[in-house]
Amino acid sequence: MKHRISRKTAYQSTALIAVVLIVVIIYISAPYFTTVPVAEFSDEQELLLDELYAKKQRWEENRPASFRYVVERKCACPAEHMKPFPVVEDLDARNIRVSWIDDFFIDAEKAILDSAQVVITYDALYSFPVAISISYPDGAEDSWQEIYVRDFDIIRY
Repeated sequence: MKHRISRKTAYQSTALIAVVLIVVIIYISAPYFTTVPVAEFSDEQELLLDELYAKKQRWEENRPASFRYVVERKCACPAEHMKPFPVVEDLDARNIRVSWIDDFFIDAEKAILDSAQVVITYDALYSFPVAISISYPDGAEDSWQEIYVRDFDIIRY
């Protein structure tokens, strides 16, 4: 007696095998699609970030209500971008933009996260950055900048 498989049975068997293979492939590849990559930092980056966050917290806790300072910038950029300029910050009137000093913390954090070479000097009393040197690893001529905060003066505490 010959055993014959109907077309319907052959189709069902093929469909079942295909479904099982798809499920197996999805099961095996699921971690690849559902795993969120975690950035790995060097010990130096972690130390810089830890110090930056601690200094930023101290700055936020001790920030005067009103103060002035001068910002100087050095970079491979047009000369008008490197002219020193005075800044006056008044927390009561600050509704237009974020503080320049807050921006310096953000710029330094971004550079550290982007694996740039970053050197930061902080004010001994208030912990804001008084000098930031950033150099990106690609070595491009315009991939560096230095920011200096000088003549810090409290108007109102």
